Amino acid sequence: MTEQAPQKYNVVIPKEEYAGLRWEEHKMPAICSVNKALVDFQPKEVFAWHLAIVIENNDTQTDGLPTEQEKAVIDQFCAEIAALVTEDKNAMVLAKSSWNGCCQFFFRVFDPEIADGKLQALINSESQPREFQYHMEHDKDWKFAGHYLKPFMNTDGL
Repeated sequence: MTEQAPQKYNVVIPKEEYAGLRWEEHKMPAICSVNKALVDFQPKEVFAWHLAIVIENNDTQTDGLPTEQEKAVIDQFCAEIAALVTEDKNAMVLAKSSWNGCCQFFFRVFDPEIADGKLQALINSESQPREFQYHMEHDKDWKFAGHYLKPFMNTDGL
């Protein structure tokens, strides 16, 4: 039996284009910035991994959203994470949200081992301004991304 050569793709990473979403969950406001440029991205199977990062805020307002000072720290840290994870076009930013004292940051990833290695190196450096957790899961159909992208779609499917 002969082995098939891996399929090759010509991938163009779209320029990030952000739009905001707001909603209320458990009587707490949620704010989200979504990279709506990913709505029409193809071929989706190339970035088949969903990376979710959760960063706990140290200082929040009574509504669970970060204070202005905390937001500045979190935004800077998220920019550092994004630069690290998207380096060499291994990942694309999907969305970033704030709700109930934490920030969630989502990516679509090509090679999970590369992203995992970079995040482990960041953790081991002990240089991050906030503790964080992350989880990566295979999601070739982009079901996890759909929650964020659907408000910007003209049809029901991804």
